[in-house]
Amino acid sequence: MVSKLIKHLAENPQLVSLLQDNKLSLVGVSKWEQQAIVEAMNEPMKARVAFWRG
Repeated sequence: MVSKLIKHLAENPQLVSLLQDNKLSLVGVSKWEQQAIVEAMNEPMKARVAFWRG
């Protein structure tokens, strides 16, 4: 489930901006988890992160 969510956000980066601006929320995901996802999606790609996102 989480991998599908991350893949969808990676394919639709405008959604990350909406999450960051609190104009979009993820059902079943806490505010802290949403913040962590936004921060992770906005960081530069690293080898281990690229593997995790893949």
